[in-house]
Amino acid sequence: MPKRQKISEQGRSMIEMIGVLAIVAVLSVGGLKGYNYAMRRIKIQKFMDEFGLVLSQAHENFLNMDRVDITTGTVLVRETSNLKKALEA
Repeated sequence: MPKRQKISEQGRSMIEMIGVLAIVAVLSVGGLKGYNYAMRRIKIQKFMDEFGLVLSQAHENFLNMDRVDITTGTVLVRETSNLKKALEA
């Protein structure tokens, strides 16, 4: 005949289960916070990369554009101007 267990030995108590759930909840919150922080950093880095690209393209376009004298309205064409290269071709 099998030995009967006492009622207190048949399984986990409610306090133990609540303790386990509390630990899981705390770990989950920490994991979500870390995930959100990482995603925010990735978005910021992506924005900075794209913004840097836009700035470098704007700077390059500024250096390659023709200059206009606002007092006389004449175009001051430089040697490296795309317009002058197109006219020579």
